Amino acid sequence: MKYLVPYDFTTISQNAVQHALRLCKVSGGNLFLLHIVKNKNDYKDKEKELNSYISGLDIPQGIDVSGHVVVGDIFTDIGKIAEYHGADLVVMGTHGVDALQKIFGSRSVKIITHSVVPFVVVQENSQMQGIHKIVMPVSFESESIQVLRAAAHLSKLFDAEIHLIGRHQEDEFAQTKVNVNIIVAKKFMDENKVKHSFEVVDIPKSEFMDYLLEYSEKNGADLLAASYYTGNTLPIFAKFVQNLIVNTKNIPVLCVNAEALTHISSQYSFITV
Repeated sequence: MKYLVPYDFTTISQNAVQHALRLCKVSGGNLFLLHIVKNKNDYKDKEKELNSYISGLDIPQGIDVSGHVVVGDIFTDIGKIAEYHGADLVVMGTHGVDALQKIFGSRSVKIITHSVVPFVVVQENSQMQGIHKIVMPVSFESESIQVLRAAAHLSKLFDAEIHLIGRHQEDEFAQTKVNVNIIVAKKFMDENKVKHSFEVVDIPKSEFMDYLLEYSEKNGADLLAASYYTGNTLPIFAKFVQNLIVNTKNIPVLCVNAEALTHISSQYSFITV
């Protein structure tokens, strides 16, 4: 596995580095720290500072950590650089302060929408020692299960269970689509020998986020998994994922840009429509 961490010398990004190192220790692989500067005049100073930080890390045996400083834009270039260097996963820190949740949630998804590489977004107070249980919400849109291939890959690496949660839809046609998505997902996981379970809960839409988080906390979920999609039929689900990233339980979130994966041939794509 090759992990990339966008690093900006803050405690939030340092926490993301520690998460990535713990994942590396279990899965094996290498860690790539990326710092982006706007002005090329800052390059040498930041490169020196980044190398100094890396030299002070407690790096598990067999793990290679490298640092790279690039002149560019954090919103559009992180995903491009991750893909160019063959990263399997981007581990990125984000703020979880109540007053800033919506701001930083939207910033995170802005970065994700410019990437075909999956992201794990961790908050400052997130604690993830390993991955044993992944909880994944499923909606009536096929894009909602685009994250499944990435989740299944992590499940196999860490011997984790994936638990799918759908919400009962009042509309019969929408409910049929939820059922189809779960059947397709279950077939994929059966074929790939991924441990899994699923449920469809009959609760109001307004209570689904709370149920998801309460279930995750109660059952010791290490990771939430969701697809971000900005299509016209899913403005509510897009906002749902944005808020999930900065969830109040501080659970890290695996997220993919479903819109990009749906329209390209990619190793990260689950379904093409």
